[in-house]
Amino acid sequence: MNYLEKCLRTSTINAFFIICARCIADFGSVLSMIALSSYVFVISNNVYQFSMFMVCSLCGSLFSSVISLPFFRKMPGN
Repeated sequence: MNYLEKCLRTSTINAFFIICARCIADFGSVLSMIALSSYVFVISNNVYQFSMFMVCSLCGSLFSSVISLPFFRKMPGN
């Protein structure tokens, strides 16, 4: 196995682990959002507040990802 094949194999394995970690983190974030929204529903007994909390959480996460994208693009990658 030459150096190029070894680098490609390592890069593929690293990409797999990065994608798996991202999927697990996103799944955890969704579960956290559902748990907090359910807590709001239990306290208020109002479906409207439950829905608004979920919409605000989703919009906030989308907004923060759009805002943070230019900052991450400025960082040099390894």
